[in-house]
Amino acid sequence: NIGILENLNEYCEMNRLEWRILKIAPVLTRGRSFSIHPPIEKIRNIGVVAHINAGKTTLTERLLFLSGELRRMGDVESGSTVTDFLEVEQERGMTIQSAIVSLPWNEHRINLIDTPGHVDFGVEVQRCVRVLDGLLVVLDGSAGVQAQTLTVWRQAAKYTLPSIFLVNKMDKPQADFTMSLSSIEDKLGMKALPVVIPLSKGNVLEGFVDLVSGEYLKMSETKDEWVEAKPASHEFDILSEGRENLCLGLSDSDESFASLFLEKHAGDISRVSRDDITSALRRVSLSRSACAVASGSALRSALSVRPCLDLVCNLVPSPEKASELVKKSIGDHFSGVLFKIIHNKGRGRIGFTRVYSGELKGGRHVWNWTRGVKEGPIELFEVQSDSLDPIKSAKEGSIVGVRGLEKSLTGDAFISLECDKRSIPEEDAATHIVFDGIEQPDPVFYCSIEPPDMKSRHPLERALKELVVEDPSLRVREDSESGQTILESMGELHVEIVKDRLVRGYGINVFFGPLQVSYREVVQHAVEHTALIEDTVDGRMYSASVTFRIEPEAGLGKWKKMKLALPPGTRVPRPDWMQGLKEGVSSALHHGPLLSFPVYDVSVSLLDLTASGGKVGANLVCAAAHRCIEEALSKCGVRLVEPVMELELTLPVDCPSQAVLQELTRRRATIEQVSGENERERKIRATLPLSSLAGLSTAVRTISRGLSHLHVRPIGHEVLDAGEESRLIKMRTGR
Repeated sequence: NIGILENLNEYCEMNRLEWRILKIAPVLTRGRSFSIHPPIEKIRNIGVVAHINAGKTTLTERLLFLSGELRRMGDVESGSTVTDFLEVEQERGMTIQSAIVSLPWNEHRINLIDTPGHVDFGVEVQRCVRVLDGLLVVLDGSAGVQAQTLTVWRQAAKYTLPSIFLVNKMDKPQADFTMSLSSIEDKLGMKALPVVIPLSKGNVLEGFVDLVSGEYLKMSETKDEWVEAKPASHEFDILSEGRENLCLGLSDSDESFASLFLEKHAGDISRVSRDDITSALRRVSLSRSACAVASGSALRSALSVRPCLDLVCNLVPSPEKASELVKKSIGDHFSGVLFKIIHNKGRGRIGFTRVYSGELKGGRHVWNWTRGVKEGPIELFEVQSDSLDPIKSAKEGSIVGVRGLEKSLTGDAFISLECDKRSIPEEDAATHIVFDGIEQPDPVFYCSIEPPDMKSRHPLERALKELVVEDPSLRVREDSESGQTILESMGELHVEIVKDRLVRGYGINVFFGPLQVSYREVVQHAVEHTALIEDTVDGRMYSASVTFRIEPEAGLGKWKKMKLALPPGTRVPRPDWMQGLKEGVSSALHHGPLLSFPVYDVSVSLLDLTASGGKVGANLVCAAAHRCIEEALSKCGVRLVEPVMELELTLPVDCPSQAVLQELTRRRATIEQVSGENERERKIRATLPLSSLAGLSTAVRTISRGLSHLHVRPIGHEVLDAGEESRLIKMRTGR
């Protein structure tokens, strides 16, 4: 009786008790458990990531249902899913911001983050990956690895996260499990080990076979259920063949399993236990020498994705290892990383924080290591999508919401006030885990933004300030020449969502100017330059002379740190002068000499600083630094660079691909590959400037009669050719 269960659940939550359904139906046999503080070895922190429309949110909804957290499953089309709670997400049927949910499974607590798949919201994936212990990567069974999958994979590789793959949507007529496996190996360079394979008769999907458990999912119009594969059955033959291939694949990737299977058991799969296979899969997953690949259809059958829960519990590491590394430097003190900020109407500013060591307690203060400030007193919340439930404390491995971090930003690291900050080593495993921060992508588009009237100016400024805090890929600045407010973003959809949030959330119907590409400026060769600034104060002349060397340094990105190359025996400038030097350099590099775009990939070294009079202030030093850099840039051959995108274009095989290739070439694209993935479609991979992307989707859809699919992702920047650079400068300045 659902009513009885609801009352029981409410009573147990109020009294901090546990309860569990032992057995009612197959979907509930795993049980439901409300553990406030599970042991750290029973915690799993994972992210669900994928290319757009691969089925991440539908999968998350099914996992919540299977675990008992939901009594009824929602769906994306009707806007009733747990993790897509924003109105704009429900209307568009797509995930825009990451959402955190927790669910129990097999006495484990799984903290799961559902992330967006659109390239414009890649920062959501980037900052979530930073604090996770593993990934569940979802592929569309008809497409395999796609553009955003590659981007996410590179982010996962940076943090050496083990990954589990689900080839979803296997009920689609075009679904091809073998093709999807090949795309993992060819595009990601990872050996794919199938652990759940589709069971089909002709082109009709009948179910799935779990090669680890020995069960198969029998799908029907009335009921789906996992049952044991009996000997001398068709399902058992499929299981035996698949398990043999799995064991051989594991033998290639894991020496220990190879010794067990090939030498001890002489290749007899009947002697290999489920635990043997699970242990080997865990080892190869943690070493990233191979990955487990399941198949399923989350929309067609919730039970088809049940093996994903077992794989997460068995293959993804607990937070225990990271915690032990941190404790070697910090001890049992609290440490954590703030990876996301939201503004909740009822609770105010909430910072989502991963606890790496110790215990975080409500009502206390914490030390922001990144900014050197004390924050608090804090309040803690357990996060379940858009629901925030107050809790008293959070132990290591937890992901919680924290209120009271008013001065902190995304990527900031925290430690307890009791921790001796001087004893923490500057370079060791702990400092990299906790204190490395989170890289923020630089915007590639910009546009002007104006309030509807003067009385809305201040509310707009406050609203933009909140949005920028929530979304680090969004930037707001004021144009020094026009006085306009400039919004920098990741793309057209990004701007549309910002406008929607300003209208819905803040009641401000703003006006946006045309979207323009954010170029960069880079230096071509090294220059040393000296600049002198003089000023009269109270009738007395003061001066500051600064000498800098600026030189190109590929991959440095946005300028952050000034190098010291002073003559031997020269004293380091006093702190306020150093701050003035940094501010002067930063402001000069923010507006390059060509089109006032920021200067990137440049190294700045201080060679000399001379000041007359002991009362020379930081402002005079700042002005000298600004002039020195500004004049030096005019001598070192500055060039424009533009954002470059990689595109993947899927066309029906009967589409006139030559016309598409001509359209791409006209837009300055470089064709990388043209391939026929199968007999039904052809794929084109190319790179092209972001400025040439406008209108491409419409043009290609016209040529293909609406049957094409275009996916793009940013891959970097390239120097414009001289002719294009001259044309752009003349168009914008008249020079």
